[in-house]
Amino acid sequence: MVGLGNPGPRYVWTRHNVGWLFVDRLIEETEAKLRVHNRNYMLWGPVDIGNRKVAMMKPTTYMNRSGMALKDLPEGFSCDAGDLLVVYDDVAIPFGKMRLRKKGSAGGHNGIMSVLVSLGTFEVPRLRIGIGNEKAQGELSEFVLSEFTEEEKEKLPALFDKAIEVVRYVADGAWDIGMQVANSFVLE
Repeated sequence: MVGLGNPGPRYVWTRHNVGWLFVDRLIEETEAKLRVHNRNYMLWGPVDIGNRKVAMMKPTTYMNRSGMALKDLPEGFSCDAGDLLVVYDDVAIPFGKMRLRKKGSAGGHNGIMSVLVSLGTFEVPRLRIGIGNEKAQGELSEFVLSEFTEEEKEKLPALFDKAIEVVRYVADGAWDIGMQVANSFVLE
């Protein structure tokens, strides 16, 4: 599992870092231990999630170069596109919703574009977490790099708990159920 985001304290609570925030929540839930920390990524696990051993990665290459981290995995860790689940933000999805897909285009997201280019395929499973978009197109970078509101921060744990449920279905190979749960979820 790869959570996309940006390193450094400036970005911690920004909307663009929702992939990193989700991985943090999953690390907490599974009590995964840090295994590798190098110039391109931090890697935890593997841990048991469902019926699979899962490692969690946070690329430290900044969002637009996330794919670079996948080329540098230690021996024993798969970089096969079908074995990954990339978690990242999506401005086209309202805050409190998510979408699970087995493949697709980058949809204008530079982080997933870097992953797709690095792996040479569009067939990369992904969980997109909605951050909404309240700004005009020209202000998009300002919006994604803005912090979640206090109200949104309070709601993130419930959103992430549902996303963890989805990840468990994916790990068990129950993609249809995972997609149904993810794609129908609306945070109250």
